[in-house]
Amino acid sequence: MKYIRNLLLFSGMMAFLLNHSLESLFDTSGYAIGAFFIIFGVLVSRWRKSYSKRFVLFLLIMISTCLIHYQLGRISVGFFETFLCYVVFPTLAYVISIDDVDQDIIIKFVGLTGILSFIGTSLYYLNIFYELGQFSIIFKPEITITFGEIQLKNTSIYGSSLIAGVMALVQASCCAFLLKKGHSKVWWIVFILCLIVLFASLSRRAFVPLLVVIFYLIQDLSIVKKRNFGFSVLIVFGVLAFALPDISLEVFNRFISIFDIGSGSNNVSRLEAIWFGVTQIFVNPFGTGFGSLSSVGKELDDLLYDPKSLEGFLGVTESFYVTAIGEIGLIQCYVIAVIFVGKYKLVFTDQRMKMILLPIIVESIAGLSFLNPLISLFCFMCVFPEIRLHKSRLIIQSDLSKAVI
Repeated sequence: MKYIRNLLLFSGMMAFLLNHSLESLFDTSGYAIGAFFIIFGVLVSRWRKSYSKRFVLFLLIMISTCLIHYQLGRISVGFFETFLCYVVFPTLAYVISIDDVDQDIIIKFVGLTGILSFIGTSLYYLNIFYELGQFSIIFKPEITITFGEIQLKNTSIYGSSLIAGVMALVQASCCAFLLKKGHSKVWWIVFILCLIVLFASLSRRAFVPLLVVIFYLIQDLSIVKKRNFGFSVLIVFGVLAFALPDISLEVFNRFISIFDIGSGSNNVSRLEAIWFGVTQIFVNPFGTGFGSLSSVGKELDDLLYDPKSLEGFLGVTESFYVTAIGEIGLIQCYVIAVIFVGKYKLVFTDQRMKMILLPIIVESIAGLSFLNPLISLFCFMCVFPEIRLHKSRLIIQSDLSKAVI
């Protein structure tokens, strides 16, 4: 049965991954196809035998909040997509129970999708010089301006450099986790491919969280190995700077622009958007409604040229935490925060959480990637499933405990 479960889950996750390509080529939603496979994958999976009271209370609060917002008429464009990220994906991932011998199977799958991202990144550049015919629609150019210079951002197969960058971060985190656990050194190759995708996207939001991944990857190494790792990184960057000076300078400028708060910087508009979200939190303490403070589920043209046409849309806050508190409600989020008191330390102690979830938690300070269905689904499926000990190991563990007593 576990093979059927894996086939269904991985088929669904792959459909999510290829959503932009499927929509561009066939006008078909990868999310709809993926949801079908994932739901059936969860149904045929072994479920948890017990459920945390905290999680049940969380679901009750979120569902009650939806009903309150519905009664108040606070249903915005993007409500459904946001509901998926806030409620459905965490729940689907949480109910799954995976045997300990297969505990890394989903993480391995997500790590391997980094190869697909790298292929997409390569095809994006290839399409610039040699148009790829009907497939060129997948790789539309995306540009940005950094310190007055126009830069080309690689979107890979995702149609957005932000999604490409943060997905590469998630994929790199999975590879780092597997390396940390002592899996094959081949994962270093996949890890490097993911880094290439991340840097090619020029997505600043993924740069700083990457430092978290690297920190935990080398944390337990000896001083000599840490020193060797540091020297290796310096040598690699030195070679790249010499061989590809223009590209290296673009990445470097993009990184230092994170700290630019000059009047001409888009960081100023980001801070203004966050402040707007903070004001909405206190003006609407019971929430503005799912989807009202983010770009999730909206068309780019509508956001740029006619945002007032979007029902229930108030604006984009540029921060997941401000958006979540604003949309769900300050009162409800306070209750949820109290419910989970005592569990926050898991983010720093649980290996899966600190190496895969924590980087996205950091990114969410000034980013909304967690509200992207693809990124949200992949993160939760890597972190939330229960790891179930095999019966034979439970017996051995019990005998050892008795022996100690």
